[in-house]
Amino acid sequence: MLNWIDAEDQFEAFFAKKKAFLYAFEDTREAQKTGGSRRIWTKARPSDYLATVNGVTFFAEVKSTSNKTAFPFSMIKPFQWECAISTTMVGGIYLFFIRSEMTKIWYKVPASFMIESLNNNRKSLKWEELAPYVYQPPAVDGPPPAP
Repeated sequence: MLNWIDAEDQFEAFFAKKKAFLYAFEDTREAQKTGGSRRIWTKARPSDYLATVNGVTFFAEVKSTSNKTAFPFSMIKPFQWECAISTTMVGGIYLFFIRSEMTKIWYKVPASFMIESLNNNRKSLKWEELAPYVYQPPAVDGPPPAP
């Protein structure tokens, strides 16, 4: 299974335990598969999910990488950057859920932090820079969290 599919499956599983509402936008890669001479295209999507948890609605972009030292910004598509910037500029919430394939650690990173780094001409963020954003989702195979 591809890492990004596995990461999205885990994301859905741990938010299901929080009784969250998740709307998964159509996956561009799946929609663009070639079938004979015909190719199906879809519009760019703002993120992987639109989610509501505890009354708070936000865009959620799920990423995973095997990079040992950092999360590369090249993994974020231009349209996703545009949507993250537009959403945060009007007071909305856009979050990046990033999984390190080397450590299996998840990070929940506000777009505002990512955008500030991009604006400072950064091309990546080292894992230690993301340490304040380590995210401990409920165990996928464990019991549901207490209310």
